[in-house]
Amino acid sequence: MEIAKPTQDLKLLSKHRVYAFTFDMFMVGMTSKLIMLTYRSFFTSFFYQLKYHVQQSVVAGLPVVHLSVLMAVFFSYFFISYYTSEGKTLGKMIFGLRVYSPAKPEIHLSLAESAKRSLGYLVCYVTGLFLFALPLFRKDQKGVPDFFSNTEVVFEDFFEQHLVDVKADDDEDQFDLFDEAA
Repeated sequence: MEIAKPTQDLKLLSKHRVYAFTFDMFMVGMTSKLIMLTYRSFFTSFFYQLKYHVQQSVVAGLPVVHLSVLMAVFFSYFFISYYTSEGKTLGKMIFGLRVYSPAKPEIHLSLAESAKRSLGYLVCYVTGLFLFALPLFRKDQKGVPDFFSNTEVVFEDFFEQHLVDVKADDDEDQFDLFDEAA
């Protein structure tokens, strides 16, 4: 059961995906920066009695800590958003997009789909960010996270219409055992 692709404006979908992803990356960056500022503040407040060269060696190691915090926040942001927010991140909510699985058109993504999609984002991030542009060059608008999780990004109103159509098809397939006229 696929959502009717010809009725979606794919250029508008691409534009909204870019805007939503940019907003999501801003949120990830701000969250990781806040965590790092908190860590640095904690370290300087509670370990002020350490010798200066020890403090400087810890400060010199902050980029490694920051990279690991950034990766953890990056994966967690997308994983938690997709799993708990019906296939939407904050950026997707703002721009009217959602992720759904064509194999089973339900409101919520499964735990495995959310984890695979987040892993796809992490792979794109680790390989230098250029893989994020893949949906812009493909006719089907699918990127690495879509392939990892067998999901796709659509407009919210098209998904809602699809759910109505699926429910109507299910209602037509059912029949009443007891005739109401009797």
